Amino acid sequence: MAYKLFRDPRVSKVTKFAIPGLVAAYMLLPIDLLPDFVPLLGQLDDLAIIALALKFFIDMSPKWLVEFYRMS
Repeated sequence: MAYKLFRDPRVSKVTKFAIPGLVAAYMLLPIDLLPDFVPLLGQLDDLAIIALALKFFIDMSPKWLVEFYRMS
């Protein structure tokens, strides 16, 4: 659904590019919530950030459009 929402022109460009941009910046910056050298947890925090960003992206998209894509 996130892919369909990202491709839909009715979703705000700010939503489309701010959220993925912030996630990309987090992934590229050397600062982590949990350092990557911590076994398993270092990678799980990155996955958690991606999952939260996807949820936030869907939550910030128009509700009627989210429902439309849920139904299809």
